[in-house]
Amino acid sequence: MLLNLFTTSHASWFLNGRLPRWQGLADYFSLDLKNVRIIWLLFPARLDYSSFSGVCPVIRIRPNQLHFNDPQAFEIIYGSSTNFTKFSPFYNCFHDRQSSFGFADQPLAQDRRDTLSPFFSRQNVVELETIVHRSVDRLTSALNAHSGLEPRPANIYLALSSTALEIVTSFCLGCPFNALDYAEFKHPALLALLSSAGVYFFLQHFPFLIPLAFHIPQWLQTPEMQAVQILFKDIEDRVDTFLASPSSLKDAGHETIFHHLINSKSDRGIPTKRSILDEASAMIATGIDAISNTCSVGIFHVLNNPAIRIRLIKELEEAWPEKSTRVGVETLENYLTWRTAVIKESLRFSHGFVSPLPRVVQEDVVIGKAFVPAGTVVAMGHSFIHNSPEIFPDPLSFNPDRWLAGDKSKALDKFLVAFSKGPRMCLGMNLAWCELYLIFGNLFRKLDMQLYNTTESDFDFKAYLTPVYADYLHILVRN
Repeated sequence: MLLNLFTTSHASWFLNGRLPRWQGLADYFSLDLKNVRIIWLLFPARLDYSSFSGVCPVIRIRPNQLHFNDPQAFEIIYGSSTNFTKFSPFYNCFHDRQSSFGFADQPLAQDRRDTLSPFFSRQNVVELETIVHRSVDRLTSALNAHSGLEPRPANIYLALSSTALEIVTSFCLGCPFNALDYAEFKHPALLALLSSAGVYFFLQHFPFLIPLAFHIPQWLQTPEMQAVQILFKDIEDRVDTFLASPSSLKDAGHETIFHHLINSKSDRGIPTKRSILDEASAMIATGIDAISNTCSVGIFHVLNNPAIRIRLIKELEEAWPEKSTRVGVETLENYLTWRTAVIKESLRFSHGFVSPLPRVVQEDVVIGKAFVPAGTVVAMGHSFIHNSPEIFPDPLSFNPDRWLAGDKSKALDKFLVAFSKGPRMCLGMNLAWCELYLIFGNLFRKLDMQLYNTTESDFDFKAYLTPVYADYLHILVRN
């Protein structure tokens, strides 16, 4: 696994085994990094987390930044009582500074969350779940079209990404983008969005290029770039209409984030057009990766383990005897405990965000056993929690049973941090769970799938904001 903990400009300090002094952090640079941590920079391979457990609970990774490997530290940095702010230089490259994800200032972010939380409540998600059903049904039909006497391999990662894009644009924006209609799930806009992860991290190190990257002249744009522009132009036109005539929201078909933003009761008033578009952009980006990565990882491990697969299908058949009918998310959630355990293990394996999400300490504080002066940037990657052998024994084994051990398993829930924690945790978590329940339920109840030219090594990943896997998951659907 490759951890992007270091910028190019700091690589020389890392390779030479020294960093400049900064606000009393020199004491944290006491380990021989030349012999050990160079692996993180050079090789996108699985990291043996057990070798770091208890050895280096905190290391200095940049002149003013510390990375922790301590569950207690994770709670302090990201938990509900934190007042740490987001580190703007990390987040600015995503070009959504005025969104719930991009706001560095905690009061601004909380105000936006207060505005949008009713839309993403469990009650509202259940009321609008037919929108999710519609796209999941389209996914199932599209994959089933690959079956027959001579079944064609299906790139299910792209299929899942197309589905997630359809759901987020339909459910959140009321602006359905039918990516599943495209041959082999290769809509150019989707391909452009999926290929942008490395670009964002490049822009982190060269922030002066950000305005250029997002304003490329049309004659220099690839077809994929132009397709993304068409997608966001449709959204912008929709926002323009609603801002010019808020009463037109009643014609939107169903409630969307625009209803809550434009009819906001916040003391700050109606968000600017730029802020509304940033919110839409952030939801699209995070909504695609979270679902496609989690489902791909889970589907692979279920298909790769006959015992897990048989048990999952048996549970689905008992709770869902007539597969031609729709089953609601509440039924799937309440009566399918093994399937829920499979999803939790899929979330643990896919991590959500894998790049450590940096926060700025506002005043001197003790994190774990480390004194951290005000102004220091601190972070801890989700994967250090999910792959901790002290928390999850045999962490590299896909074992849904670990979530079905009574009180012991309930204690594990607080360490499932794929949606992060605290005041900046994923706003759309209820929607994501709805998607995961319906996708896993429908695919394994209605389709007979098998792996095609995919192995576990294809899930080695580079740690951009979210995992970028070595190859896509492919399946065959048998008739």
